[in-house]
Amino acid sequence: MVIASDDDFQGSVSGGCVEADVIAMVATAVDTWGALHVLHNNAALTDASMHAKDLTVVDLDVETWDLSMAVNARGAMLACKHAVPRMIASGGGSIINTASNQGLAGDLSQTAYGAAKAAVISMSSTEKLRVVHAPMAT
Repeated sequence: MVIASDDDFQGSVSGGCVEADVIAMVATAVDTWGALHVLHNNAALTDASMHAKDLTVVDLDVETWDLSMAVNARGAMLACKHAVPRMIASGGGSIINTASNQGLAGDLSQTAYGAAKAAVISMSSTEKLRVVHAPMAT
């Protein structure tokens, strides 16, 4: 079941991801099902108007960079930040962070999108997320 979707993100896109909204989303999941075992971060600004503004690093405006980072990178970080303690309290869980090939290799444009997805890939690495916050299997 989806707790937060594009329809729930009304009005927040101009400022990116708001931490209070993420806290409320996680609390709603726990209140609804009594525990939290799965988090799937799958945010991206992929509409044509965003593509038209996400250009080469020389032609990219700071507002587009900041918005892409706020939605694509900060959103995933905040969801992990607030979901992981609830998952630990629930006995464990799984996090699926959707990224992109552009986070690995980049592109001729979409500089901000590629950099934000690279941040998600880095944050999701074994050492940074799973090993630090999950008990080791014996």
